[in-house]
Amino acid sequence: MRRLLLLAVLFVAGVATVAARADGGAFKRMIEDPTAATMPDQAALIAFDGTTQTLAIQTRFEGDPSEFAWVVPLPSPPQVEACPPSVFKVLPRLFPRRIVTESAIPPVWIPCLLLTIAIVAIPRTKSPWMRATIYLSLLAIMTVVLLPALGTARSTAGAAGESSLEVRTHLVGDHEVSILEAKRANEVTGWLTSHGFDVSPAAGEAIASYVRDGWCFVASRSVRTRTAASGETITPHPLVFRFRTSNPVYPMRLTGANNTGPLAVTLYVFGSGTAEADGWTVRRSAPLSTRRPEPHDSPPHRFPSGDVSVSFGPLLDLLPPGVTHATCLTRTLRPEQMSKDVAISMVEPRSERAAVYTNDAAAIFGANVAGTFLLGGVLLGAVVASLGVAPQSKRFVLGWVVASAIIGVVIAGTRPRALSPTRPDRDIDHFWSAMRLPSLREPVRSADDVRAIVASLHESGALPSDVTIPPETDGPGGWQLTTTDTGIVMRIVDEFGQEHHLDWPLAR
Repeated sequence: MRRLLLLAVLFVAGVATVAARADGGAFKRMIEDPTAATMPDQAALIAFDGTTQTLAIQTRFEGDPSEFAWVVPLPSPPQVEACPPSVFKVLPRLFPRRIVTESAIPPVWIPCLLLTIAIVAIPRTKSPWMRATIYLSLLAIMTVVLLPALGTARSTAGAAGESSLEVRTHLVGDHEVSILEAKRANEVTGWLTSHGFDVSPAAGEAIASYVRDGWCFVASRSVRTRTAASGETITPHPLVFRFRTSNPVYPMRLTGANNTGPLAVTLYVFGSGTAEADGWTVRRSAPLSTRRPEPHDSPPHRFPSGDVSVSFGPLLDLLPPGVTHATCLTRTLRPEQMSKDVAISMVEPRSERAAVYTNDAAAIFGANVAGTFLLGGVLLGAVVASLGVAPQSKRFVLGWVVASAIIGVVIAGTRPRALSPTRPDRDIDHFWSAMRLPSLREPVRSADDVRAIVASLHESGALPSDVTIPPETDGPGGWQLTTTDTGIVMRIVDEFGQEHHLDWPLAR
């Protein structure tokens, strides 16, 4: 009987442990005036083909900076080009987490309650073997029925003398970009200071460590300056860096030198396998499939269930040949955790997807935990009573009930919530269907004719009056027009980040 008591205690402890387990979920630092703005988050695309890394970075600033300036350390001199901002609008759509709805979680708290009532109502029997049979049967039911519902988803300086500094400056999109190579750190900091960069002592130490490692630096300043409204969040134009390296890396030392608060970073990594980094959570890992859109493609009506499917042209242009797998890594870093760069390793490909919950699903999950904890307490009390130990006080029983309720509320409140839509956007789906009508696909003289067709969709009856016409933009849920030698091509990006084409022949 004592073994039975121990088994019951271990089961209750195990349930609590399973229930408490968490579900899983760059560098451009403004060093010109570290007090003028803060960075709430960063996102970066990393593509690695075994010898060359493509790094595209998007950083947001909050505050009132009149000009943005960034310094990006890299292990080798890069090629720098502008990155379409729409890439970072599409990337989050390609890595959705698994959405858990209330239909996916059975209301286990109901059988828990019934079992609790059964245990309390069972007449005390004199046969120890009968009592043991009842308890073991209850334990088996709890193990088989409850545990599956409680499972969670798995997240050198050179000698003094002639200057060794080499600087190459050119314009890239909205930025004036300078690539700096030097053997002495004071030459880099001297150039930055002379060009208006306010390099703090901490940033100087980080720069010196990069110089010792043989890295170079990309100093970028926005050529379009303006003063932001108080509290406004500004997203500068992203840049793309292509450079040679033996292993993919995400530089963080210079970011940590000036950052005074937590920084949420999301890395979208494309390579030969699942990407991993120490301390980072894998939000999604899946095989990569790519396709160039063709006219009259049919839009998907749900998220792809397996692969990360990419058909968005600007993103396809950034991916080198040979990448076969996609991973989304997330982490919120404190300043002391940014003292070293993020080393990314490619391991064997695997499919993995973190979970998020709807409000109803989170509530049911919390109720299941509370019911299980309550049932475990009743079972433990029954075992203790069967051993002849004095029954517990009413205060203890009431405390256990309250603790069960509190644990359920906490578990429900800490489930990550589903913020993305659980079904395709109705407007873009109707818009796509309407634009495919043969009556709207007659030859046109210019792109303005196609815009006129779009504007008249409600009047012509091709689009229901309660459906909003999507905007002309290159982000998800929008469309753009491109003029070619033979016609006008409409590029539609659906809510899943997938690109589709429609074409109009030119009138002769």
